[in-house]
Amino acid sequence: MRIILLLLIMFFTSCTKENCDINYYPSPPRLDPYHADYGDTNVRYVYVCVNGYNEIYNYYISGDCWELDYSQDYNYNCK
Repeated sequence: MRIILLLLIMFFTSCTKENCDINYYPSPPRLDPYHADYGDTNVRYVYVCVNGYNEIYNYYISGDCWELDYSQDYNYNCK
């Protein structure tokens, strides 16, 4: 029982440490973004026509880590 509890604690603490090195921008979630904007405290990756949608991944610094804001818009021009 203690092993399961220890593994759960390790899992939750390891997941909270993702993207916490603010000296480097987070990697793009997919290969080859259509457009990328880099700012001092944010980065935006734009993907066009992914299954008929435009996907926008906005990373911004919140506290000591990078946080992700994801949005998806339907694109009528995708074929």
